Order: sequence, then structure tokens, then C-alpha cells
Amino acid sequence: MKKKTKHIGILLDELAPGSAPKISGLMYKYLKLSGYKVTLMIINDNKSYKKNRKVYDQFLKDVKIKYLMDYVPNFLQKINFKFPFMSFFSFHHILVYFFAYKALLKEVNKIDLIISHCQYTALASMNILRKLQIKFLLLIWDPSTFIAKKIYKVKYPLIFPFIYLGAMILDRLAISKCEALITSSKYHHKKYRKLTNKNLEILHLGCFPSKKLNKNYSKGKIILTFDRWDIGNDPSQILDILSKLKDEKVKLYIGGYWYEKKIKDKFYDKIFKLKLSNRVLDLGPLNEKQIKYYSKISSINIHHIHDAFATTILETSGYGCPGIVPYGCGVDEFFEDKQSVLLVKNTETKTFVKKLNEFFSKEKLRNKITLNAWRISKQKSWKTNYGEVLSKICEKYI
Repeated sequence: MKKKTKHIGILLDELAPGSAPKISGLMYKYLKLSGYKVTLMIINDNKSYKKNRKVYDQFLKDVKIKYLMDYVPNFLQKINFKFPFMSFFSFHHILVYFFAYKALLKEVNKIDLIISHCQYTALASMNILRKLQIKFLLLIWDPSTFIAKKIYKVKYPLIFPFIYLGAMILDRLAISKCEALITSSKYHHKKYRKLTNKNLEILHLGCFPSKKLNKNYSKGKIILTFDRWDIGNDPSQILDILSKLKDEKVKLYIGGYWYEKKIKDKFYDKIFKLKLSNRVLDLGPLNEKQIKYYSKISSINIHHIHDAFATTILETSGYGCPGIVPYGCGVDEFFEDKQSVLLVKNTETKTFVKKLNEFFSKEKLRNKITLNAWRISKQKSWKTNYGEVLSKICEKYI
């Protein structure tokens, strides 16, 4: 008798510009290569795919996406708003708590397990669990309380206690019904252990390491950075860092998505104020071919904030461009300070400046870190982490 193919569902709240298309697309690809049937589900169609098709198609071309909001009654689909002081949490996240299961009622091959990305998708997964008895794993980057502190404590000090309380409730609710948590590093494990005794599975992100290290410094000393720039990830500080470096020939190449216009306007105003127009180049959204090229010609990649993993540091290291990043990001679990990365103990401008001045003034140090970062990255490819580690995690819970 033929063995039934196991079916994995991947659930996101939306395809936000940035890492979401790459992570979901590669997860889909490597789970299929591991022998699973895979369904990609998105709560809300934010229309970003049409706007960024060239970039998104690298990882999602020919992937059929099931949008959960299509299964909500039409009159409710038209009602949506973000909750006060929240950047992403909306009324649609509440609606799918009641209707998400309808998207799966006609699935011939029932889904065996859902990988639910972030706290905002947990309500949909809880609905599917309740109605269809389909278990889910919660893939979580940072606790909501951590994000609340980082973004809202300074911005809304008077009402911050209420925001923090809401974040605590969201974290506890999201974790309450999942089978286990998938995290990108150990950094928040102490926090999660206060909330649950469930298994904490570690799944590092990945890179596409070059077969050979091939650097080209003909365009001079370049600091590279790319990400999704938003309220919690404002790149303006990088301009302060650039302006204070001893070597005034160092340039900044910045790529990625400007999620909010005011963040971009603030950045450009600061370029003018600091007189850095001839030292900064805005690359726009980058596809994988461009990431490889700019990594090849850049000296170092800066990730100036703390987050769960700092994926871009691993990605560029695989192409021969090492990173500078705060301690506590997941990449510090395999990259070592002054050996394969530059790690800073805090995110103050002067701390980054001191490290970068040393890096640019010592060619021997620069070459050593570049070579070691590339070598270590070869062990941390997407093929290894999403093609092998992820598959083993899923096997444990099906």
C-alpha cells in the first residue's frame, strides 16, 4: 500500500516587502524537495506581490497562494483597520479566528501540520485547530513584549504600560495552543521558558554561499546595508556612523524597501544635513543577483539594530561580505567577534564607529574576517537549514 504523502501548511499574515517572500518561498521549496505536499496560506492580500513581482518571483513564481480573507463573508472583507498604536495588528487578524478553517474544507489531501509564522497568525491557526484538529508549530522571531519595548516605549511613554500589557496577552495567547515554538536563535529562550514548557526548536535562516571567494574592491571602501526600513528599523543612525568615520572616502550603499515614506524622507533630510550626498547610494529593492554583486564589491554589511537573527549578515557573508551587528542577534551563535564578524556590545553610534575604524585601518584583520565569514557561511546554507533541519523538526510533530 502506497504511503500517504504528508501535507504541510505554511501560514503568514501578509507578504510584506522584505524577507517574507524569500523565507516563505524557500520553506515551500525545500519542504517539497523533502517529499512533503505543501500549501502556502496568507491571511491578507496586501497587493505587494503585483508591485514587486520581479523580486517576489525569485522565490514564489508558480507557487499557488491561498488567501484566507477570501473565505470571510464579503461584507466583512471590506471592513479593516489597524488597532491603535499597532503597526501591523488589524481587524482582519481577528476575523480569521472565526473563518480561517473554511479555506481548508475542500482540501482533498488534509493538511497534517501548519507552520504558523509570527504571533499575528496564531488566531487563524487556533481556529483551524479547533474546527479541523490540525496542529500547528509557531515560528516566532521576537516576543511581542520585546518589540513593544523597542518601538513604543519612547514613542508613547504615557500609554506604554497598556501597550505592553496587550503585547503580553498576545504572546501568551499565541503560544497557548501550538505544539512547539520554532525560533531562529537562543536569544529569547529564557523569556519563552517563563511562558511555556513546550519544546523550543531552533531553525537558523540561511544563505546561498559562493563556491569561491571572489572580492572586488575597485569601487573603494563600501558599507552595505539592506532591509525593510520601517518604524522599528530606521536607518538614519547609519548616516551618523558614516559621518563620524575617520576615513571620509568610505561610502554607504543602502538597499531594500521603504515601508513608510516618512522614514525615507527623514533619511534623505539627514543626508543633506550631514553633507553626505556624494557618499550614499540608494539601491532600491535588491534581488538575489544584486545582493551577490553588491556583496562582492562591499567591504562590510552593517545591521545596526538588535533583532532575532540579522539574516542579511549571513546572506552577504556567504558572498564574501562580512558583517557588523549587535551581540544577541542569532548570527552570533556561529560567527565570532574579530574572527568572522564584528560584534558590538551596544547600538550606540560611537561603538559602531570604533569597530569600523579598526576594520578599515587594518587590512590583515579585514581579510581574515572576510575569509572566515565566508567559510562558516558554507555550513549555514538555505539547503542545509531549510532542506534538512526544518524537515526533521516537522517529522517530530506529524
